[in-house]
Amino acid sequence: MFFAGSVKHIDIPGSVIEYTVELNGGPSVIVVVPVTDRSESIGGPKGPVAVFGSIIDKPSSDVPGYIGKAPQVVYAKKLIPLE
Repeated sequence: MFFAGSVKHIDIPGSVIEYTVELNGGPSVIVVVPVTDRSESIGGPKGPVAVFGSIIDKPSSDVPGYIGKAPQVVYAKKLIPLE
């Protein structure tokens, strides 16, 4: 799937980064990105981003390293800053 939104929150549950991305109109999507370079990734993009990824219905069992509580996430390799 592909969408754009604004990063509203960043968390690190396990060995991945969890972004809360707010879509235009208010709903939010949880996006999980693997940590590749902790020093660069933790700061990550803020503000408007584009996301290209896959919907994962059981991330706690299907995304290696994810220990968050979201029932569904979008798994992406990285977020693309739009600014």
